[in-house]
Amino acid sequence: MSLPTLNKEIQTLKAHLAKRESFKDTELSVVLSPYRISPLGAEIDYQGGPALCMTVSAYTLLMFIPVKERKIRLYSVNDPGVVEFDPGHVKSTEKNDWGRYAMGAAKIIDERYGVECGFTGAVYRTLPDDGLGISSSECLAYLRAIALSNNIEPLGWEYAEFVTRIKNDYLHESPGTLDQLSTLNGRHDSILQINTGSGEVSAHPGPRFGEDFKLLIAYSGQPEEQAPFDLERRMGECGEVSGFLGIMAGLSSGDKLSDIPPEVYYSNSKRLPSKLRQRAEHYFNEAGRVQEGLLAWRKGDLESFGRLMNESCGGTLDIEKSMSVGPIMLHRIISSSPGVYGSTINGSYVVAIVRKEFGDDSVSEVLYKYLRICPESEGKAAVFFTEPGGGIRLHSKDNPF
Repeated sequence: MSLPTLNKEIQTLKAHLAKRESFKDTELSVVLSPYRISPLGAEIDYQGGPALCMTVSAYTLLMFIPVKERKIRLYSVNDPGVVEFDPGHVKSTEKNDWGRYAMGAAKIIDERYGVECGFTGAVYRTLPDDGLGISSSECLAYLRAIALSNNIEPLGWEYAEFVTRIKNDYLHESPGTLDQLSTLNGRHDSILQINTGSGEVSAHPGPRFGEDFKLLIAYSGQPEEQAPFDLERRMGECGEVSGFLGIMAGLSSGDKLSDIPPEVYYSNSKRLPSKLRQRAEHYFNEAGRVQEGLLAWRKGDLESFGRLMNESCGGTLDIEKSMSVGPIMLHRIISSSPGVYGSTINGSYVVAIVRKEFGDDSVSEVLYKYLRICPESEGKAAVFFTEPGGGIRLHSKDNPF
């Protein structure tokens, strides 16, 4: 079972826009902004920790026509109505306003460069926005369309910064950098090692997709339950333990756990209060798994890599108590299925690396077992294969719309 082909999804998007606007095919541009999976390290992104990521062939698709006026008009395949605004007069927005990422992108890029031209377009999220860096993917699609419409050429690091500002300054969230760095730097033939603190990204070839392994994504059909205050609590605990360890080691800074050298933690961990010690242990164990996982990947050792994925997910479940039941059950079913190297939870999704022999019958069996446990997810849950997705890009003009 696989997602619809990219061309089919683009045709769906074009048909949606054509019902609402008149245009010539030659006027159209399409941004492909892939989603990401993170086998290791996603849960320490907010502390500037290391992570391993890949993009996949599920996307935010944005079809647009530049216009010579300061106006953006936007439709959505996934949401009702139309969003229309002047990039220079962006209003505050509610969390359930589906146009909030477009408004944030226009506001942030206007403040840096000035926006003279807008666009008319339609957006299509090919998966529900409950993980996999989907919101960052959407932000980047809008930023790229606005930049192209205005002949602006931001650098890669600026795009990453813009996404952080959209979510922090405009939407008042507390994002990390993992998602946008993955989408900006995705490769078809490599896993990415991302230092989310410094923004450094390196690509590492390893096992061959399709020959050595396949990628599986499973959607639980249950929204992510992590409340804003829970992330604030986690960040507060990490800040507290970073401060303690910084003082113990005589460091001048210790705002995040990534500021603390591992040897400082290991030599002082027993002096920490038990609750803070558990939080620090989770961070440093996961950072170690990322390094061990990269070595296993580069050697083609998928057995060890999968084991680390399972251990990573287990470590997160031991310390985080606010996850939805659905992804937990789905992870347990998938990780115990024959032919699975390993799996982990990314938001409301479970991502897995499986053997090439893992087929459609196995996918059906996973979904069947899951719906027996979580029947309320009937009609929403899905399990499917995907492929490496590359980085954000324009759809080639050589391919017909």
